[in-house]
Order: sequence, then structure tokens, then C-alpha cells
Amino acid sequence: MSKSIVGLLKLVAVPCVVLAGCTANIKVATDQHQLGNFSEAATQIETVAPTVEVDGKVKDLKGVEPRDELYVGLEKAKMLGDSGEYAHSIKIFDYVDDEAEFMRENNSAFLENPFNVAKWDTKELAEDLGKLVVGADQTTYVLQPFELILGEAYASLNSLLHGQAGSAAYARRAVRVQQLEREDRARAGYDTVQPPIAKMDRLIGKGLPVGSSTQFSVGGVFSLGDFTGARASMKAVIDQARSKRALDPRVAFATVVEWAAFMAEGGPAEVNEAVNQIKASAEAPKLVARLGEFSKDRKKEFVLVLIDAGSGPSRGFFEVRIPIVVPSLGSANFRGVYPVLKFRSDGCPTKISVGTDAGVVDAELLDSIDAISAEDFQRRESELWWTPTARAVIRTVAQIVAQATEDKDSSLGKWIALGVAIMGEAEQPDLRVWSTLPSLQYAVAVPRPSAGTLKVNLGSATETKELEVLLPAGSSIVYVRALTPSRSRAAVAPL
Repeated sequence: MSKSIVGLLKLVAVPCVVLAGCTANIKVATDQHQLGNFSEAATQIETVAPTVEVDGKVKDLKGVEPRDELYVGLEKAKMLGDSGEYAHSIKIFDYVDDEAEFMRENNSAFLENPFNVAKWDTKELAEDLGKLVVGADQTTYVLQPFELILGEAYASLNSLLHGQAGSAAYARRAVRVQQLEREDRARAGYDTVQPPIAKMDRLIGKGLPVGSSTQFSVGGVFSLGDFTGARASMKAVIDQARSKRALDPRVAFATVVEWAAFMAEGGPAEVNEAVNQIKASAEAPKLVARLGEFSKDRKKEFVLVLIDAGSGPSRGFFEVRIPIVVPSLGSANFRGVYPVLKFRSDGCPTKISVGTDAGVVDAELLDSIDAISAEDFQRRESELWWTPTARAVIRTVAQIVAQATEDKDSSLGKWIALGVAIMGEAEQPDLRVWSTLPSLQYAVAVPRPSAGTLKVNLGSATETKELEVLLPAGSSIVYVRALTPSRSRAAVAPL
């Protein structure tokens, strides 16, 4: 028996069932948010994952495992903000930022994969087996760059809506992450890396006893229809967003929030740079022109309207079962589970306008969070799809080898085979995703209506609704959260 398989059998023999803590189920809260019951969602999330504060600062989310703190924190902070609990939301975003900072790589804004395929050999594989045994849903949730940017942007926006100082500080943190994102993309590029099928197949062969072989290839897994369909749906969303220049991973919506924060608390240079970055990252010429106009003449009273429309992607999964046969040893069933993005475009407002003294002005599209999430998913295929495949193949081969050892050590072979089979069937996909994000983000800036009220018109393929917002004196910022036209809420604050 090869040394690598001996090591593998020793490893899987111990953690027959991986013991892991249980994080509170937040689905009841996210379901309420999806229904547009923002206040009830905030109440439910506080019930299942209550905030623990020490000296006015968040120290913990009770009932949440450390691996899930960032994920639950993002969901909770957004729910609180959408319900108008701005101070609490800001504290949670601060907590998420603090927890994420030490996990962030200095050289890359992107998640480090559990194994580095560039130097993948049998030794490297053996060193990473501990990570491969643990299921994807048991790993630590790591924020992606666009999530970091949006977290800072929403903290800044909530500060503005709450009327408290500090919005510019969050805006500057968002600018810093955006700059890191630009630098990282310049190094890493935008292309999706293809799975190293030949290398993975060779490593499977090296793990078998001398003289044994299998006709199984990892390529057969990746060629199945579920992968093809998932890739096609992501490509369609990305292509549509790219045609509208709504795909910048630096998130133009965040830069518009930065502009507002710098208008309130920053300097002219920061304001002007924000306008330049909006122009560079989105196709919104009317918005850029208006923001430039209001930047130059601070005496002009205006209204900036930001709209989060629809529901961002959730995650589903599919399962692959294929028999692996090693003629000289036996066979076992390969089982892999894979996450996929589920786009929720039904009912999303796509026709948005505001009424002014001069007539109706359309809001302009800034970002497709669907597409930004899809591109991020593509770049993380090695983590999200390759790793479950490697994990499942290793377990299956170990099970075959264990079964073949029964004649020499019946109890050990059966015990190991049973343990590997249990772990394979217990494997769960990583379905964690910041689900309370919008699908699309819009903005429009207009002179303040003389009547002191602003009418925001929301239209989808099936319904329309008009929101009437009573404006404070002077310039103001309006934030609209519209899952659908009827499931919407508007908030306003002086700027």
C-alpha cells in the first residue's frame, strides 16, 4: 500500500464524523426580509443571533460559530439598516470590518484556496488533507472584495441617514478597499482559471497502490450538465451587465455614497475624485453631470436618491454521483455536492424615476450585484467546485482501498470504509451568501423640488408604485430599498 494512502487512512479513521458547532438558523429572519417585512426581520435576527456589547462596542454575536460570524454579521447589519435601526447596524458593520481585517491577505484581496494547485503534488496534497476532510460548510466564511466595499458603503450610508458624524471615515475605508481591488485585479486579471484536470488525475493515480489504476477522470465530473447550466446562467448575467457597464467590482454605488459623505464631511479633492471614479466605473452620464454641478456650487440645493432594487443571488446546490472503479481493488460511489448561484430577478424594479419641477427624471443603473457576484463566483471556482471534487475523490479512493484491506485487517478496513462513507454522505455544500443584498443598484440626483416632496416611481414587469418622500430643508439624501415596487421602503436625511 502506498504511503500516501496509509496516511489518508489514518486521517479518515479518526474524524469519522466531523464534530462541529451549530450556528443559529437565521433563515426565519432572511425569509421575513425577503417578504419586505424589514422590522420583523430585524427583530428575528436579534432573537436568533443577539448582539453582545462591551463598553458600547460589539464583541460577539451570541449563538454564532466563529466560522459564520462574518456571514451572519453582514446579513444582520443589512437587515438592521433596512429596518431603520442605523446605530445598531453601524456597530455590526464595524464588528465585521474588525473581524475581517486580520483575515485579509496583504498581497491579495481574494480568498486563499485550501490548496495551491500551482505547487500541487502528493506531499502538498497530504499536508492539505485536514482541510479536504472538513466539509465546505464547516470552513470559515471570508469576505470577498465587493462585500468589504459594500459593508463600508452601507456603514457610511447609515451614518448619513442616522445624522451622525463619521460617514466620511467609512467612505475613506471603502476607497482604500477599492484601491486594493484595483491593484489586485491588475495583478490577477479577470479570466476564470480552468481546473487542472490532468494534474488532479495524476495525483489520484499516485495515491493508489502500485499496480492499480482507474479509468476515472475528474474531467468527467466537470463536463456534466449541471456545471454547464450553472456556467451558462452566470455568463448570461455577466454579459448583460457588461453591456450596460454595471459590472465594476469596485461597486459604483459605493462611490456615490462616498461622494455624499465627502460632500457632508470631506474636502473638495475627495468630492471631485469620487465624481471621477463614478464616471470611470458606471454608465451614468446624467448622474455624473449633476454631481459635478452640485460639487462646484454648494449653494444649490439637491436631492440624491439611491435605490437598492430586487434581491441579490442566493445559493442552491446540485449533487453528482459517479461510480469509481479500481479493477484490482474494487469500486465505490463518488459523491460531490456543489454550490450554484440562484438569481432572483422576479419582481425586481427596473423602471425607476423621480418627479421634479422640470419633469420626470429616470434613475441610472450603477451596478448589477448579480453579475458582480457571478464574476466573483467564477474566479473562485477552484475553491467552490474543485475542492469538493478533490475531497470526494480522495474519500472514495480511500473507501475502495479500505475495503480491499479487509482480508488483512477486517475490523480496521470495515471501520475506515464506514467512516469514509458516512463522511461522504454527510457532505454539505456551502450555501452561505450575503442574501440581503439587492440585485441592481440605481441612483439619480436632481435639484430639490420647490414643493418639498419627492415622488419616486418604481416599476417592474408586473406592477408599479409611487413613494412620496417629505424632504427636509436644504439638500438631502434619499435611500429606497425596493425588493419589488410593493415591498419597498424609503428613508431620508439632510445632507
